[in-house]
Amino acid sequence: MAKREVAHIRITPGENGGHEVAIEFKRPKVDKHPLAWQEDQRDHFGPKEGHHMLAHVANHLQIPESADGDDDDDADKDGE
Repeated sequence: MAKREVAHIRITPGENGGHEVAIEFKRPKVDKHPLAWQEDQRDHFGPKEGHHMLAHVANHLQIPESADGDDDDDADKDGE
């Protein structure tokens, strides 16, 4: 089964000090639903799960991690 295309991701503060991530996926045009998207998934992350939450979002957006775990653009910010 192919991955569904993400229409929107909404990240809001959670009641527990963490975050709530709501992911809305695009629907095929043949769908008779009046909206082009619908919220399909809602996940809750605790206050110490920030890295896990960001990895979850990156996975849905199909953002690959670099092989060395470092972002090349960050080096320019330090003047290196």
